[in-house]
Amino acid sequence: MKEKKSFYFFNDQVELDSWKDKYYRDIRIPYLLVPYLAGRETALISASGQWATARHLKIHSVAFLHSGFNAFSFFSKDYMVYYSLASYMNHPLFSYNPVERQRQQREWTDGIRNEAGELIAPAQMSKYITGYQLFFDFDCHGKIYSDPKRSEAYRDCKALSDDLSKWGVKYRITFSGSGWHLVIPYQQFASVAGKVDDVDFMASGNVFNFCVRVRERIVNMLGLGSVDLTIVDAARVCKCPMSMTKYGTVALPMESLQQFENFSIDSCDPRRVLARQDLYMKGEVFTCQGTPTGFERYLEKRLKKW
Repeated sequence: MKEKKSFYFFNDQVELDSWKDKYYRDIRIPYLLVPYLAGRETALISASGQWATARHLKIHSVAFLHSGFNAFSFFSKDYMVYYSLASYMNHPLFSYNPVERQRQQREWTDGIRNEAGELIAPAQMSKYITGYQLFFDFDCHGKIYSDPKRSEAYRDCKALSDDLSKWGVKYRITFSGSGWHLVIPYQQFASVAGKVDDVDFMASGNVFNFCVRVRERIVNMLGLGSVDLTIVDAARVCKCPMSMTKYGTVALPMESLQQFENFSIDSCDPRRVLARQDLYMKGEVFTCQGTPTGFERYLEKRLKKW
């Protein structure tokens, strides 16, 4: 017996796929995705796992988004759109040839090794990386809530949101389809995070190690039990805001604290999103605009004293 799939707004996969097609073909949607994808790695990940993941797409314009979609047959597969936590300057274009692309991907994250397995060139990503977002993944583990505000993930995300807002921290909250994502942009902690071109997560004194340590301390301080701490990776990707999720929702970024506090799952229905009159290119949306030094003050005055 096949496992029954659960969707928020659609009766079955066929109906969801039909609306996914309409959603991404709407002329406005690519212009809402590109501000999040530009300067970062774009990845296409199969919702069912049936199709090979396509990583390292360079999407800095709508034309490049259409090119990437066409190259990997986006509309005939159950791909979801992800973007990297890392930002890059002049990210190189990867080949569409599968064999060559695999080689480029290995060199990007693992570097180049000789026949003896000795590292002779560092990971290519270290040449291009310019920043890294601090990311909190509040996970419902695939459980569907008619009112997501009843979930532990929502309560935890709100607890962190309330704490950060008191100190003027800039951040974005996005409904992920099965939980919430909260990201703090690199500019909020660039001056205190350490090196950005050393992509070894275990090394001290770099931005990745900084993010792991700070996230863990905040999670423990506030008792955020729904935060996923298992994935530690300099090449981590997460759902792109304004993309569609496998649950049939739009990964909707919260444009204000009021929107988050009064959240309704219906606002993530792709049919409702497409019907909005204010659906135009806004750049990256942030839930709380904060102040330039908000997170540094939070680290110094709040976290250090805990």
